[in-house]
Amino acid sequence: MDFISIKSIRQLIKSEHISAYSIEKETGISRDRLAKIRRGDIDLDNVSLKSLKQLQSYVNNHPEKLD
Repeated sequence: MDFISIKSIRQLIKSEHISAYSIEKETGISRDRLAKIRRGDIDLDNVSLKSLKQLQSYVNNHPEKLD
């Protein structure tokens, strides 16, 4: 992975067609934490680099889901 695209991660987080379960299963980020990010309780600016890398990896592995 060469870069992290906050735009793509925001698109992933806001997608109603991608379940928190499927993201959790592949990234290890809990559904509870994903729900807090989706609701805006946790801002992406406060998400760890490790979590951002995991989310970017999900985006890279499933680009068709963001269309």
